[in-house]
Amino acid sequence: MVRYPIKISILALGLLSAASAVAYADCESDLLQLEAAMKAPGQTPANVALMKDAGAKASEALRKDDDAGCNKFVMDVLKTTGAPASAAAPVAASSAPMGDLKPLRSIVDDTLKIAQKGDLPAAKTRIKDLETAWDKARTDLKPKNPAAWDALDKLIDASLKQLRADKPDAKGSADALSALLSQFDKTK
Repeated sequence: MVRYPIKISILALGLLSAASAVAYADCESDLLQLEAAMKAPGQTPANVALMKDAGAKASEALRKDDDAGCNKFVMDVLKTTGAPASAAAPVAASSAPMGDLKPLRSIVDDTLKIAQKGDLPAAKTRIKDLETAWDKARTDLKPKNPAAWDALDKLIDASLKQLRADKPDAKGSADALSALLSQFDKTK
């Protein structure tokens, strides 16, 4: 029987100070993603062991308020084991409408089409438009539905990370962008 100590770590870390709340939320998302990857069908015992070890290291990094370290442990093991970086279900958005997201979604759709053609440098350039528009819209969108905004923001960050990697991966980029499109479609 495989146990998942990550949930316990996440709950224990809920006692962290408010000053580290943002880093906690980011790392919590990473840990949930790791947990989803561990439960994915077809994971080998060796991969699950690697993921458990990375989860323990990521939890320790979070205790030290090291969100970047937490993210690195999780993303490295997902890459090593071949689990997609978008394995975790995004945070569910509440029903409060955020406003017109069509222009932002359109940029993601364009970027995905470019990435699927294999032109990752052009996709990297196009997603910069999303980053700029998203940052400008933050003060208007986030207060309307913080949970939905956070869910989209995490997936935008994951897409940016994929496309800006030293050696971007076409499949990983397309997967991240597809997950982002899906979240846009779920968000009002």
